[in-house]
Amino acid sequence: MIRNCTCTPERTGIHCEHMINYCDNITCFNREICRPLLLNYKCECLYGASGDDCELIATNIVICQQYVAKSFSYIAILAIAMAIGSIVILDILKYVFGIDVAKEERDLYRHRRALLKSKSYGKQQCPKL
Repeated sequence: MIRNCTCTPERTGIHCEHMINYCDNITCFNREICRPLLLNYKCECLYGASGDDCELIATNIVICQQYVAKSFSYIAILAIAMAIGSIVILDILKYVFGIDVAKEERDLYRHRRALLKSKSYGKQQCPKL
């Protein structure tokens, strides 16, 4: 004999074994989080949104994001321009005026590398026959 159970509104199934997840067909806007409640759901608006499904975005946050994005792009353009400018100035000094700013450091680096090579050649052993 099969008994049919009378389920409470938040449960389904032959024996009321399944709980209804009210967030299954709900999409909260702006990547917010859906929380199932008793016979309902709630979208948790964490990132400056509001409304039942977090569909409303505060305008001051959007405006602030635009200003921040523009200022970062201006800083990046300024940094690239400074790098290119310094390369151009160094090339002008070297090829027009004959001033090589990095010559001493380059010679020192080459000298150290030559010393390390000569020391490593002295440590090599002959293979045993």
